[in-house]
Amino acid sequence: MIMQTQMPIVTVIVATLAEDAAFYKTLESVLSQSDISVEFVGFIFDEKYDLANPDIKLQNLRGKQITLLRGKDGGIADAWNAAISYAQGTYLCFLGAGDYFCSADSLAALLSSHSEMNVLSNSCLVFYGNQFIQLADQKISPWLQQGDPNEKGLNRGMIIPHASSLWPRVLWNSESFDRTFRIALDYEFALRVSRQVQFVYVDCPAAIIQPGGISNAPSHMLRVVKEDIRARLKNGFSARIFSVVNAKRIIRWLLMR
Repeated sequence: MIMQTQMPIVTVIVATLAEDAAFYKTLESVLSQSDISVEFVGFIFDEKYDLANPDIKLQNLRGKQITLLRGKDGGIADAWNAAISYAQGTYLCFLGAGDYFCSADSLAALLSSHSEMNVLSNSCLVFYGNQFIQLADQKISPWLQQGDPNEKGLNRGMIIPHASSLWPRVLWNSESFDRTFRIALDYEFALRVSRQVQFVYVDCPAAIIQPGGISNAPSHMLRVVKEDIRARLKNGFSARIFSVVNAKRIIRWLLMR
């Protein structure tokens, strides 16, 4: 007989330049999540504040805890690391300002097999679902998977969509995001902990991201490729310069020149 465990708390983390419409769109999406305990931790870049002494604003809206941190722009890695130190959730999810969940039960759907999987598995579990991109013309395009992360898929690039995945908070008890990576920090972290976790795919629409992120900008494609290669070499993987993921990036960069 499989014992049932309590549904865990999920902490959604967002780093943003300002409290603008995009930020509140993401916050509203988090507050709308149902059938699950959710908290929100936002890091807002503001040169008037010191990262070491953030101004913390605590709110509780619709039964969900909100923590807002303010600090200087030291990069996404610094912001995420600072936010994680305040996270109370068992699982963490990282969204960009303007990203939003596909429905009110997206997080609950991602954790639908949590109880059973944690009983059957001895590994830390990373749950990930289907991600989409909202294009400039407002059309929604699927973010296509590029392989199995439990096999050799991660050596092709970051195939775990950060806005549509839940990561065990316990991983950050002994690890942190590497601040020398300005773009591929989530990919480097995934490679680093890949031998400690089991990736669990959940066939559900999870999140929709905006195309304006630095990793999606054609002008940064070569920089992304270089950081991906450095992340692989740092963690004992092959450089793998030529891949489907990198080919698409380079084609986009050439078309935008």
